[in-house]
Amino acid sequence: MKPYVQISECKTVAELLEDPARWQKKCYATNKQRVVCNFDSPEAAHFCLVGAMWKIYGTHSENYNKVVNVVLEKYNKWSPSLFNDDSDTTHEMVMEVVREAGI
Repeated sequence: MKPYVQISECKTVAELLEDPARWQKKCYATNKQRVVCNFDSPEAAHFCLVGAMWKIYGTHSENYNKVVNVVLEKYNKWSPSLFNDDSDTTHEMVMEVVREAGI
């Protein structure tokens, strides 16, 4: 198994969330102690789908619409946050959306 890319070196959401331990629900980002922090903080260590998109591409990216379309088409959810935080959503499902959106 190859080592995961360091957060500071990630260029895509796929790289950032490849390690399941970096993915989370219910907030955009947390630090290593799982305390809520800004997604752009150097302390951020865990991200939801939207927090990961913002970390990599900023808050005003066309990639958000790509994810909205995939989530709506595949899972009938109108919001990436609602999809991410749904109790039935798994890391693998999030990664499928990320891959299909090409982010």
